Amino acid sequence: MRKSFVILSLLFCLFQGFSSLAGGKPKVELQSVKLAGQTVEVTLKADKPFIFGNNRYILHVGEEKFYLNRQTIINGTGTMTFMVPVQDFDALPEGTAFYITYGELSASEISMNLMDKDEHMPLWSLGSFSKTLLTK
Repeated sequence: MRKSFVILSLLFCLFQGFSSLAGGKPKVELQSVKLAGQTVEVTLKADKPFIFGNNRYILHVGEEKFYLNRQTIINGTGTMTFMVPVQDFDALPEGTAFYITYGELSASEISMNLMDKDEHMPLWSLGSFSKTLLTK
């Protein structure tokens, strides 16, 4: 009995994993960059929920990486907000690569454009970083 339960659980997990990949990776866009106290909240919106798995999402701005985020699912779409300390935001260089990854990935400007278009690559380009994105 226990063996059957384990096998059925594994099959369910496999089915769920494959079904989420079948639709391709979500389309992600920058929704807002807002000041919230001593933190800048960078909010992204996706056309479907972000994957919750054994990896984590990372916001890259040039060479800097930000890990702290919160995620929500509303009406079948995903929202993710990264929290960036104000002093770190102020130190970020203008015009550098601005993207998120699912797991540890780094990309040059050329490879990032290719990786962003690849349905199997866990990278989403947000364009070039600018402090003018911040709204108060």
